Amino acid sequence: MPRQESPRLGRESIGEFELLYRIAFGGMAELFAARRRGTSEVVALKRILPELAGDRVFVDMFLDEARIAATLDHPNIVKVQETGSADGQHFMVMEHLVGRDLAAVTRVLRERAETMPEAAAIRIIADAARGLDHAHEMSDAGGEPLRIIHRDVSPRNVFLTAGGVVKILDFGIAKARDRLSITRTGTVKGKFPYMSPEAIRDEELDRRTDVFSLGVLLWELTTGLRLFTGATDYEILRRILNRPIPRPSEVVPGYRPDLEAVVRRALAKQRDRRTPTAAALAADLEAIAQPTSSDVADLLARVFPGVVVETATDSGSQPVTRADRPSAGTPRRGRFGRLVDAIRRRPSGA
Repeated sequence: MPRQESPRLGRESIGEFELLYRIAFGGMAELFAARRRGTSEVVALKRILPELAGDRVFVDMFLDEARIAATLDHPNIVKVQETGSADGQHFMVMEHLVGRDLAAVTRVLRERAETMPEAAAIRIIADAARGLDHAHEMSDAGGEPLRIIHRDVSPRNVFLTAGGVVKILDFGIAKARDRLSITRTGTVKGKFPYMSPEAIRDEELDRRTDVFSLGVLLWELTTGLRLFTGATDYEILRRILNRPIPRPSEVVPGYRPDLEAVVRRALAKQRDRRTPTAAALAADLEAIAQPTSSDVADLLARVFPGVVVETATDSGSQPVTRADRPSAGTPRRGRFGRLVDAIRRRPSGA
């Protein structure tokens, strides 16, 4: 979902919230800077697109995200303050964040041919892991695990605030035990270069799929390179499944062995050999070094002097279009399913 600011909207409002300007929009929702009438506090307000407000499938997906996100309360997860509806419009209100997402930071670093400082990279992934572990550990009022899995851990969904706080964004495609909407078989459930092998194979997922995605991010942040690339989506998926993952020391001379061991364990393609939890990954990283939020804040200030105001969004999420709506009868597997079938048919060494 591209970030596109629009001119101020005058006094357009939703319920008791005055919309100041639009920050971003996508296939399912749009995000605004907003202010509750009678207050000066700026919040982020996300609403389902007006033309989709009558579509039950899209409304259920949006309400799923709101319901899941509202249960989470952790310093490393963007806070959903409230949800509501007014004049036939469903919305959620989130904290307003000042900073940039990890995609923007790494893009500038690559343009400058620079690698992220090791301390900042470790702090970012450790904090993101702490936030995800909170989600993974959530239980309902009766103590039953909710089994929340993010499934879209990628640079667009990791936000760095000007104060150096790391925030996980967008639980819009998260999977929980009792979610309302049913994800259709064969549809995209994350960014291809950050998907785990088991997600590509459309297997039953657990928290370790998010650990693998964090491992990809850690490899990339500490090498300055992309891990899984290809001319086509098919090639990216095939490489994740079939190609050995290069050791960071193969591309960065002098890469520290203890950090490489952590990276390789998080990226184990067989999940039984992978770092078992996000908390364990954070602990592994913090055993190597103890960087602080100042390391992240210093990085952001250097990459983006005079950091601009941006709000937590789901800007990186896969657009949902009308063509994605399920038809009556058996759900179609779609392009993603065809890619998976093609990969499975290819010999592993191809």
